[in-house]
Amino acid sequence: AKGGGRRARALEPLNLARATAGRRSWRAEFALAARCGDAGCALASPHAWQRVELPPGAFPELDALPLRRALAEEAPRRPYRRREQEVKSTVHWGQRKLLLAELEFLTEHCGEAPLVVYAGAAPGSHLACLCGLFPELAFEAFDPRPFDERLGPPRGPKNLQLHQEVFTDALAQELAGRGTPMLFVSDIRTANWQKDEPQDHDARLLSDLQAQRRWVESMRPRQSLLKFRLPYTDGTTEYLAGEVRLPVWGPQTTTECRLLVTSDPSGSSSSLPTRSYDHRRLSEQLFYFNTVARVSIYPRPTAAAAGGDGGERKAHEALLACGLCRCFDCSREVRVLEAHLAARRPGAPPLEGEAWAAAVAALSRQLSLSCGRGPGGLLDVVPAPWEAEARRAAKRRRRC
Repeated sequence: AKGGGRRARALEPLNLARATAGRRSWRAEFALAARCGDAGCALASPHAWQRVELPPGAFPELDALPLRRALAEEAPRRPYRRREQEVKSTVHWGQRKLLLAELEFLTEHCGEAPLVVYAGAAPGSHLACLCGLFPELAFEAFDPRPFDERLGPPRGPKNLQLHQEVFTDALAQELAGRGTPMLFVSDIRTANWQKDEPQDHDARLLSDLQAQRRWVESMRPRQSLLKFRLPYTDGTTEYLAGEVRLPVWGPQTTTECRLLVTSDPSGSSSSLPTRSYDHRRLSEQLFYFNTVARVSIYPRPTAAAAGGDGGERKAHEALLACGLCRCFDCSREVRVLEAHLAARRPGAPPLEGEAWAAAVAALSRQLSLSCGRGPGGLLDVVPAPWEAEARRAAKRRRRC
């Protein structure tokens, strides 16, 4: 069904992405999805089941939306409201979100520069995988916070240098002085919506944005992938012009994107192009994204149907088996992985049908392992982040 006025009992617990005492896995939901005769129906995509909260008939475009990686200027809007007591089925996985955004970025631009500079990289659990997928690149990661211990010697990637220090304007100027073409990634975050007062939170957000802007203007990376989040309050912010990329596996109510900025490497222009970003517009566009676009059903890539003799169905089942349905997040992951696999096989015949699905599923499982999950990967259900942190804190206290 495209919507429903009443919450279905089958959707208890209220938040399907959170572990409970009796439920630690999506396996039952995905087994049910695999039995659906129509792979395009909502039941066959468990991450889309929160659709029962949508008013019946309110979004006729549902399941006919294009699969977009960037937020269009004219993207639909929906007024924001709190959703604490609504069913949620979309999945947040922070390290996987970063890894997929950076994997797509480097797949597209790895030929433009030999060096990747990463500000705000800690803990960086996903970096070992990223460095392994791009052995031809050198990575320099900066953050004052501790890095994942697996990244350091002797086990860490040989093409990764860790710098446990704050990324500063002086450091940006030093890197620019090397004259080495670079790609720049930033995930700096001093704002904390759970701890900051509203005014402090907005001030920290804007401070982070302006720091990123100074660094990009100083270093002139060939391409930059920047953390991009605006204050919750109404207003506008003048900032670097770029492509606002939608998150994959972002928080269920996320207002954070990535901004892709292309620089003039010659530095002939004293400043980079800017544009005005409207806070309310972006907030309402992302509310529509979180509540409608993320739970729309998207077609599998054409490679899935190229196998013939039931190959499309088998490919679909192979992806379901590793937790990839046809919701937005799963569909975008599949496209990112497909593009990376193709880029790493230049001149080779394209993968099709079951062989294509097996390659995508294998890379997806590799991402899961590198992001700190066991072999269950996307099929595992995890505690809420604050619950997980409370458990880690209790474990640290027991060790003391």
